[in-house]
Amino acid sequence: MLLLKSAHAVIPRSLLGAFCAVFLVMGSGAQEGEWKSSLLDKGTISVQYRISERVTESGSTVPLIEDITTTITDVGLSSCVALMKDPSKHKYFMGDFSSEKIKEVSDEEWIVYYYTKNPWPIADSDCVAVMSFSEDAAQGTAVFKLSAAPDLLESKEVRRMSLFNIVYSFKALGDGTVQIVVTGRTSPPVEAPLWLIKSAFPGMPADGIRKFVKVAKTM
Repeated sequence: MLLLKSAHAVIPRSLLGAFCAVFLVMGSGAQEGEWKSSLLDKGTISVQYRISERVTESGSTVPLIEDITTTITDVGLSSCVALMKDPSKHKYFMGDFSSEKIKEVSDEEWIVYYYTKNPWPIADSDCVAVMSFSEDAAQGTAVFKLSAAPDLLESKEVRRMSLFNIVYSFKALGDGTVQIVVTGRTSPPVEAPLWLIKSAFPGMPADGIRKFVKVAKTM
């Protein structure tokens, strides 16, 4: 708990509370080395993550990435919602080569497509997902959930993600700031060693939320 004690002076109170809550929920897992926690950018971004393996329905063992990234920033809730509702801009913070809306199912649901160009020797990949939206204006909250739907679009002859569960949660704090929490549970569709995946954390999710804030401020 020394990490939490030393960070208390620089983390906004509500962000510290979110960090503590996740840390306590992880409990013994963190002590066993399964979950790791990091504070970045002078404590304004917290990242909790676990890199492990899972067995698929076909019996294959693949990497499993679980992470929770939190920050508080001076961006409007409406700007965050506007950015999420424009899938063409998702590539700017998700790290994909391209991102687009395939179909608008309703005012609260979309089918989206992401194409990722990976560095050699890792093959390119893509992802088809259903994105749903809910909000509570009285509470000042908005939530976007993305879930893999690989069969909703014809194959592009690259490996497609089958486990892709991402949640973007936003809460207006009433002082001109918004708390952003990004929760993920994914498996890469291409072969990559665990050491390479682990080397991307906590930097990759922290960079993603930084980029989200930067783009949201232009909306």
